[in-house]
Amino acid sequence: MSFLNPALLLGLAAAAVPILIHLLNLRRRKQMDFSSLMLLREIERSSLRRFKVRQWLLLLLRSLVIFFLVFSFSKPIISGYLAGSDFASRTKTSAFILIDASPSMTYTDGSADVWRQTKAAAIKALENLSAQDEIFLSLSAEDAASVAPLSYAEARQKIIQAEPAAAARPSEERLRGALATLGTSRHFNREIYLISDFQQSGFAAADTGTADESLRERYKEIKFYAVNVSPQSKQNVGVVRTELLTKILEPGKSVRVRATLVLHANLNTTSDTNIDSLASPQRLTQSTRVRLYFNDKLAAEDNLELISGQPAEITLSATPAATGIITARVECDADYLEADNKRFFTFFIPERLRLLIAYSNPQDISYLKLALESFQNRNFFDLALATESSLDARDFNRFDAVVLCGLSQVSAGATEKLRQYHRQGGGVIFFAAAKQNYLPDNQLLAALGGGTLTAQPAAPAAVETIDTRSLIFEGIYDRRKGAPRNAPGNDERIEVFSAPRYQKSVRESAVMATAGGQSVMTVSRLAAEGSLVLFTLLPVPQSSTLAVQPLFAPLMFRSIFYVSSKSQAAASYTVGQTGELNLSADGRLSGGAAPAGLTVRKPSGKTFVAVTAARRNETKLLIDPSLYDEAGIYEVITASSGAGESTSSARLKLAINLPAPESETRSMASGKIKAAAVKTGLDGKNVFYTDAATSAEKVAEMISGSRFGFGIWKYLAGLAAICLVAESLLSRRSQA
Repeated sequence: MSFLNPALLLGLAAAAVPILIHLLNLRRRKQMDFSSLMLLREIERSSLRRFKVRQWLLLLLRSLVIFFLVFSFSKPIISGYLAGSDFASRTKTSAFILIDASPSMTYTDGSADVWRQTKAAAIKALENLSAQDEIFLSLSAEDAASVAPLSYAEARQKIIQAEPAAAARPSEERLRGALATLGTSRHFNREIYLISDFQQSGFAAADTGTADESLRERYKEIKFYAVNVSPQSKQNVGVVRTELLTKILEPGKSVRVRATLVLHANLNTTSDTNIDSLASPQRLTQSTRVRLYFNDKLAAEDNLELISGQPAEITLSATPAATGIITARVECDADYLEADNKRFFTFFIPERLRLLIAYSNPQDISYLKLALESFQNRNFFDLALATESSLDARDFNRFDAVVLCGLSQVSAGATEKLRQYHRQGGGVIFFAAAKQNYLPDNQLLAALGGGTLTAQPAAPAAVETIDTRSLIFEGIYDRRKGAPRNAPGNDERIEVFSAPRYQKSVRESAVMATAGGQSVMTVSRLAAEGSLVLFTLLPVPQSSTLAVQPLFAPLMFRSIFYVSSKSQAAASYTVGQTGELNLSADGRLSGGAAPAGLTVRKPSGKTFVAVTAARRNETKLLIDPSLYDEAGIYEVITASSGAGESTSSARLKLAINLPAPESETRSMASGKIKAAAVKTGLDGKNVFYTDAATSAEKVAEMISGSRFGFGIWKYLAGLAAICLVAESLLSRRSQA
């Protein structure tokens, strides 16, 4: 047995004080008056013996109270093989402190401040090291395998100045990096401290296997200390997902957004009980106010009732007051974890659309022009007309959509340029004319992902089915649940007089068809490429009655919005994940091409030079987690100069959000933590766990126990308390 505070053993001398007092009381003679000698004979000898036994017991209890208290304060340790060796505790140490600084560590309620407790636990671990030790310190976003050693003072200062961050690497990945670093350390005693709330989602790394025997041999003497700072009781509401239900965006039209929220409430954070096996888990309910913001202005709000563990959805609808890039967010009421109360997204409502209409016969586009000019804003569609012979000289990237109406001949050069335009996200609307040779058209359609036109004309027929499930008909027809396909009424009946047969490709969906199954209108939209809307007829009365139906104008509007990349929601990204955005295809950048000298402004206001890559005539904006490490809206800024002045403007905005699992409140069980640590190559007997959510002193106790042995001072303090209670009860009985 050894003592951490051996100097306090001098206090054992105080245990002799009750004995001295007792001996002094024996020497004192008392005078007693007796009224009669007959009373002495009535005292029983047994009573005298019981009285003396009580006195000796009181003496023993009082001495034991002092003895146990002094021993407790001196902190005795029982040494043993499992506790570690004294040799290891006296040698220099290489220590790696891993601090979980992920957003979930900012949880704060009336009785717990997880981040403050994290820093206190890290300082306590550091205090068990010395200036001669080799110290490594890593926060969540850092690569533990490339961290340089710090001095004691530098490590302490870094802990004090540490702040939580949105970006975080999985703890298992960081643990493996720390093991690789300490595996080559020059010091015999090696220790790793992981201070975390031990979220399951934040611990496990993807695609990691069990360490091989060579690594286990290298790591077998490394001690691993798991310090859990998560409170036993936690609950949190998080916005985990948003979805723009309105897929085609028009100015002055309502936008519908669906948000998913989850109320997390942990039942058991540190025990090895399998929560999923509990027969009747406790369910909590909570109401929250959900708000929708457009450009930082409140657009809609509603209440949502939540039940713990069950995702709840709410749909909010509002009309943006502006056009252009709309920054949006869904937000819920403030709670104990603020980081996940907001979820961001962006979308674009064009102020105007630039259209190129190519034709062979000017009469074929007369009804189309009239329909487009009837839009609510007469100047919304900026029309440029081109004959088919001039297509070779056109720069298609200057336009938001291209309409090909009844072309008789398409050159190979125009076909290649249209293929590149479509590949980079450009949208095309194709009206087929009746003719004998469709070879050039089919070559163009093949380049756009379309099907095959046949010279044999289809017999005159009427449109019998319209697929109102298609996005292109959103707002035109009511989408009745259970009746996805609606036939037009008699007053809207579309008669087809002249149209070729069409065999659609696997990428296309027929949204208008005759009773015989002949496609009249097909649509396709590819995630990485542009969209195609194809009509097997011309927009003139000689081809069909479509051009004179009330449906024609809104159908043309919707078709153009459908194929235009400007009228689609922008992709959102997740902190810590890589990604890329095709700048060449993004219509929000001037001319559809990516300008040089892009900079990015982060939500905090800091800026950095955008990292781009050129691939097959496309410019990609690379989403690097080390740069895009905050949650919020990022502005891609382009610089331009004119009249001797340079200006900059945000031409593109990206939304980056926290991973949804950051909202979870449940911690891994200690047994699972140990199993995960052993998987990395650690020896199970060198894995230690403590719950330090309420006291950082538990970290010091865990370290002392692992280095020196099993501490018994708590048990000695308990024995002192028991002896004190027994002495009090016995003393009262003696006085009675």
